[in-house]
Amino acid sequence: MPLYLQHRVAVAVFMVEESQTRFPTLNQCSFDQGFHSPDNQVKLKRLLDHVILPKKGRLSKEQALHEHSAGFRQARRQYAAVESAINALEVHGLEVCPDHGLEAYKR
Repeated sequence: MPLYLQHRVAVAVFMVEESQTRFPTLNQCSFDQGFHSPDNQVKLKRLLDHVILPKKGRLSKEQALHEHSAGFRQARRQYAAVESAINALEVHGLEVCPDHGLEAYKR
């Protein structure tokens, strides 16, 4: 597995833990397939009420039932809506951060 993909898998639990310190009522989080690992699935289930973490590759019958449930599908649609909003911001020029460097920060 390439290094950048390993990093994505490794950061998922840390990201949720940090988010929960800032937002204590956080009880659901949705990821894409790049964050899936069996270890992440177990650790995230301990931290969250609802974990939306699609499995890579072929699904077992149990996993397929879970991923085709109404709650899982609804959360995946919300994830897609967020990705769409991010893309719309980038298209309209917000992909560039004008605050890089000390001078830009002071400005």
